[in-house]
Amino acid sequence: MQSTTITAWGIASLIIVLHFAGCKQKSEEFGNTDASPVPVLTQFVIEEKVRLPIVAEGLVSPISQVNITALTSGVIEKLNFKVGDRVKKGEVLAIFDARYLTLNWVEDGLELIAEREQLISLQNAVAAGKASTEEVKRQQEKVSILTDIYYNSKYARSKNDVTANLDGRIITWHISAGDSVRAGQAVGIVAN
Repeated sequence: MQSTTITAWGIASLIIVLHFAGCKQKSEEFGNTDASPVPVLTQFVIEEKVRLPIVAEGLVSPISQVNITALTSGVIEKLNFKVGDRVKKGEVLAIFDARYLTLNWVEDGLELIAEREQLISLQNAVAAGKASTEEVKRQQEKVSILTDIYYNSKYARSKNDVTANLDGRIITWHISAGDSVRAGQAVGIVAN
């Protein structure tokens, strides 16, 4: 406010000086050569930045946004950040309940053992001529799939967290603590 007042006085002083100079020139044109001094007021002006808020209309959109995805299936134990919080790439955003991950791993292991035993029984039945090789092939495929599931469950126990894919802010969560999620499910959005 003071800066604006000082600037206004400076402008007013300049206008007065120019006005009197113009009047003197006009009076000389009409033959009046009165050389009396004209009082001039001056004031120091300091340059300052005046910060004024500017209202603008439009849509603010992020540079990029990505889904936060769960790498494993399980139950979310805790969310480490709230909507609007800043996060850095690689930070742990949510933690799985390790008990459920261990339970899944054990259940997958028991199912794999049972199916391997079934495969061995079928192989013995083929040797005895009581089963076809097609049944053995189907069972081998099933055991192969269950083996992959078992090792994925084992991996999930060591990788039981959801991390940020980029630096930014949490825009939304699709989950809360206690919710069950599937591997690959979008659980939230981070945008920068």
